[in-house]
Amino acid sequence: MPSGGESWRGTCTAELAGYVHAVRVGAAGRAAIPRVANLTGAEFAAYDGQLPVIVERGYDAPCLAWTWEKLLAAHGETRFAATAATGKDREGLAFPLSALDTMRKHVTPDQWMYVMDETVTQRVPDLLRDCPPPPLLAAEDFFPLLPAEVQSFPAFFLLGTEHSESSIHVDPFNWTGSNLVLFGRKEWVLVPPGAHDQEFRPARTTSGLPLPSFKYQETSRLSFWSKEGRKVLQRLRKKAPVYEGSIGPGEYLVIPSGWWHQARNTELTLAIAGQTCNAANFRSVIKETVRFHEHENRGRAWPAFEDRGVFATPGPVPPATAEAVFRAFAASIPQDVLAKGQRQLQDEISQVEQTKKERGRKKKK
Repeated sequence: MPSGGESWRGTCTAELAGYVHAVRVGAAGRAAIPRVANLTGAEFAAYDGQLPVIVERGYDAPCLAWTWEKLLAAHGETRFAATAATGKDREGLAFPLSALDTMRKHVTPDQWMYVMDETVTQRVPDLLRDCPPPPLLAAEDFFPLLPAEVQSFPAFFLLGTEHSESSIHVDPFNWTGSNLVLFGRKEWVLVPPGAHDQEFRPARTTSGLPLPSFKYQETSRLSFWSKEGRKVLQRLRKKAPVYEGSIGPGEYLVIPSGWWHQARNTELTLAIAGQTCNAANFRSVIKETVRFHEHENRGRAWPAFEDRGVFATPGPVPPATAEAVFRAFAASIPQDVLAKGQRQLQDEISQVEQTKKERGRKKKK
């Protein structure tokens, strides 16, 4: 029997349910996101899963030469998924990139556009071929060990007009996130996990990814940069450290596992977001997947797999052990989950391309 094997039966195992991601953070109050030039792997170990860090001069790739004009010339007719904001209302759209050139000149703090497209690596692979993930994070990433049917897209294309912003959220699976700015500037607010998150009324939603999990986010469209949001930050700073900072071209932010965060673009900004599963967060990735599965499928437990007892303690796990456990977890994913994940990938790509196909059919008539 796998170690801890029977503990996987029932509603989340005792070991799994009892596992808590340990985070070391500073004192309550306002804090600047640490900035480190040419951060090495050994230095990153002090931040990984614990604290956010902005990496300066730690990335070198052809995409750093991209500009809005070059992007528009090469991919003006390529369709992208986007969110249009009017006040607190949000509408999902898909349109050619060239349409944004006109829209971006008429934005306001209450009306803006944000291209957020994770399908681009599949639909336009050459677009991100010159923009690989930061080596610091690519050095140890277990996500490629998942079956192809449930692998998430490796990069998120983020092109926002001035004033555009994300929701306040925690990344799916509690993965370690990265956000690399190619041009423009992006402001950030990050808050560590804890009961203090009740200050902004978090809700549990569905990630919508091929391998489903919960996603935690604020659902009332609160902005940390609004009058109401500033009041929330004042209350939060009395209970927890609140990290703030901004990143510009060639810099990237590493977002620790489980941290709440929100970003705002202060000008037209292109960024590439990525995600990593490593020894610092793999237990959270597994836990979030199993919790979602057993919640959505009442009475159906996740299949047992060799966990090597890693959920019994939140302490460090050797990378080789973490990889072995993640491989075992990946091999245990049920076939129906794999089939649904493959359909999810195809549906996401089809939704972005749908209008383009419909327009083509109309022209033929």
